Amino acid sequence: MGPLGKTRKTAQVVSVAPIYQFRLNQTMIIQVSELLPLTEEVAGRDTFKDMKMKLYLAGPIFTAAEQDWLLRLKGRIGGLAASSGEPVQVIWPYELIDRETALSLGNQAKFEIFKLCKTDLDDTDILIAWLDGTQVDDGTAWEVGYFYARRHGDLQLILGLRTDFRRAGESAESIVNAMIECSCDRLFHSADGLLEYLQGVIESGDH
Repeated sequence: MGPLGKTRKTAQVVSVAPIYQFRLNQTMIIQVSELLPLTEEVAGRDTFKDMKMKLYLAGPIFTAAEQDWLLRLKGRIGGLAASSGEPVQVIWPYELIDRETALSLGNQAKFEIFKLCKTDLDDTDILIAWLDGTQVDDGTAWEVGYFYARRHGDLQLILGLRTDFRRAGESAESIVNAMIECSCDRLFHSADGLLEYLQGVIESGDH
């Protein structure tokens, strides 16, 4: 990882989806904004290995299929971390509050869920956003935007994952909504591609 305060790298769209027979623009480069100012909170932290790396897994969790898919992805990330021997914590919002507690809170449940998710986003190192669907899940879109606005440059990443072969952006070249796509440092088209890149990040601490 380079010195703090350097200009952000451009985001690279990575095509790793052999199961889909369609042409992807593998040379498309997304320009991201300049570094946000570093704060004292992270000024002395120049490597992920100084502490446990924290990953936040964002995505829709409303159907059984969505829950099962994200649970399997969380398990694969956990297995990757275990095999590397590096301390990694994976936060999945579905596990932050159980159904019984949410029901007992009544109208206050939404405020508690919001607080829990925001608190974990505030000290997350890498946000992984599942972007499938004709439109990106609205909660996931908020999490991407919030994390992008408050993150501290190269110390924190946004990794998009879209396995959906449909285009969902404003032009033929777009993959998803421009505000989401351009917030991602890298955008992958398969879980395998995401995990391969993530393995390098976990093992080396280098972006």
